[in-house]
Amino acid sequence: MIQSLDGDSVVGPELRRENLNEYWREYFTFAEQGNELFDMTRTELLTRIASAKQAARPHVDSQIIINELLNNLGPRHTFFRQFNERFPGSRPAQVLGMQLYALLAADDETWRYMKTTRAGHVFSHSNYFITRP
Repeated sequence: MIQSLDGDSVVGPELRRENLNEYWREYFTFAEQGNELFDMTRTELLTRIASAKQAARPHVDSQIIINELLNNLGPRHTFFRQFNERFPGSRPAQVLGMQLYALLAADDETWRYMKTTRAGHVFSHSNYFITRP
């Protein structure tokens, strides 16, 4: 489940399409038609989420996780070629960011959500963390 910092907004375990922006269609198309690409990235993201949950202070920086995943897939896999052939016009990093969000929303832990923009970064990115007593 994902919860805003102020606790007002809660998302999960299911994503409600009617509440999502139109660009989420790219993610749902990937989920429905991505087959082995979707399964592979799902497995990789779940591994990273599980690793983050084991930390003393569980934290997921979406930009770091997605960049690491894409960098690891680049040299040893045809992920980019296959993705671009199947989903022209979609950006892998954006779609995987949505996949990460969906996985965290479905998680049994409550992940707190914070969107950040750091100095020198053109785009903001999302941070998720678990607060434990």
